Amino acid sequence: MALIKCKNCGKDISDTSDTCIHCGSSLIVRKKSNDSTNWFKRHKFLSVLLIGISVFLVCVILCYIDSGIMVTDNSMFPTLKQGKRKLYNKTGKIERFDIVVFINENGSILIRRVYGLPGETISFNGSEIHIGSKKIFEDKYANGNMTENGSITLKSDEYYVLADSRDYSDSRNFGPIKKSSIKGKLYGGNNQEIELIEEEISKDVEVSYEFENQNVFDEKYNLDIDGSYASIVVKGKKENVDKIEYAAVVIDFKVIENVRIGNTMLYDLPIIVYDKNDNEISGVDIIPSNADVSITLTEKR
Repeated sequence: MALIKCKNCGKDISDTSDTCIHCGSSLIVRKKSNDSTNWFKRHKFLSVLLIGISVFLVCVILCYIDSGIMVTDNSMFPTLKQGKRKLYNKTGKIERFDIVVFINENGSILIRRVYGLPGETISFNGSEIHIGSKKIFEDKYANGNMTENGSITLKSDEYYVLADSRDYSDSRNFGPIKKSSIKGKLYGGNNQEIELIEEEISKDVEVSYEFENQNVFDEKYNLDIDGSYASIVVKGKKENVDKIEYAAVVIDFKVIENVRIGNTMLYDLPIIVYDKNDNEISGVDIIPSNADVSITLTEKR
């Protein structure tokens, strides 16, 4: 039993009483108030647990989910303006054109946009940027021009980053950045639709005329052939066009039955392109795709 003071008369009374023995006032409200203040004392374990959970959640939010950074220059202008504070996500997956916050080799914290992903080959031809065999079409983030040339293949833990304002330093100067150096990516930094289109190139290829079963005429006749094309133009994906070694018109004299003494014209014979292993290459445009051939037969004397 403990003594408490009556709120009405201020005299000591037992904490088990419902009314004051001195003035007769009720003590029920006072007891409930006193009980509520002692709740944490009676539930110490639960109190500590709730406090611990709260601290843990605060740490997760601060350390793993969101953080802020001040934009200190105009390297990402006009997307980011100097003096603005931006939030970044520490756990999001890094994708092409995301804006990332990372620690440079000299220890400074920079903000740049991701162009090349791990394992990719990124190359430059003046102001054009190529990812593998594809070209970035209408880079809406770029501010300024580039005059770069060359290419680099990224390792499995590397990203290639560029400043939106091309006058500032980026991976063109300090090289690719490591995945481990990335602190996170900004919210809303990748909000433009930018296409990677398959690049097409063209190539001039000399045409040869190849004959099959020519012995049908060799014994009795002289054979002269005059083709209509010495070279053609082949257009298509760079990876296909680069494989082309030669082009040929194949003439099979067993198939061609209307060759006669004198001059014979053969029209629209297909022109085929081959690689260095004599395999036919498909998926390219051949201009022109057919050739006309004049065959002259004369009897041997």
